[in-house]
Amino acid sequence: MFKQYTEILLELLANYGKSISEDQYGSILLDSYVKNLDEHFKSMSIMDGLKHVISKTQENCKIGNFNVYTYGPNDLIGVYVHTSSTPNAGMKASYVVLSSNKKVDESLKSFAEKLAMQVVASNPKFLNKESVPAERLEAERKIFVENVLAEGKKPEHVDKIVNSKINGWYEETVLNEQQFLIIDHDEEGGKSKVSQVVQKKGKELGLEDLHIKDFKLFI
Repeated sequence: MFKQYTEILLELLANYGKSISEDQYGSILLDSYVKNLDEHFKSMSIMDGLKHVISKTQENCKIGNFNVYTYGPNDLIGVYVHTSSTPNAGMKASYVVLSSNKKVDESLKSFAEKLAMQVVASNPKFLNKESVPAERLEAERKIFVENVLAEGKKPEHVDKIVNSKINGWYEETVLNEQQFLIIDHDEEGGKSKVSQVVQKKGKELGLEDLHIKDFKLFI
């Protein structure tokens, strides 16, 4: 029943077409957006359906993170579901959106799926350096400075050491700066940054500005 209700919510979100806030759970009816709805869930709101699942499974279920992404004509989305129990349900999931100034060929779908797999494997927090909030970067820098000084490093060496640590932090938390992990015969896994692998793939297909436009991780 838990899987069944997850599939219902997926279809509802796709047909609704935009994000739904928690305060709408009691007013949006499942059968207004879901075809062939199981008799158990007829005339129920999103919240009613959730309560029904809780009562039947005796588990404290809740609706966690979700997102509806409507991509443009030059976008291609790749999805990865980790430890999948059905094609659309698993323990973790992610999507990555590739974009260009030209239509992105469907042949890139498997590549986009590999990038989504990278997101699940490495759990990035930001897409690129520019998307890191200034206050977050400053907070990280302050921690590194304090740690370096506590180690007794000479003040004139602090900036160089801290900058190196910041670059290492980028490589852990920023998707474009991470080492590409999905190693196979046609990708430079383990050797190049994600952004470099994307750029190379784009050049091979004549998409000079191919880039990752968006990503999301659900856990």
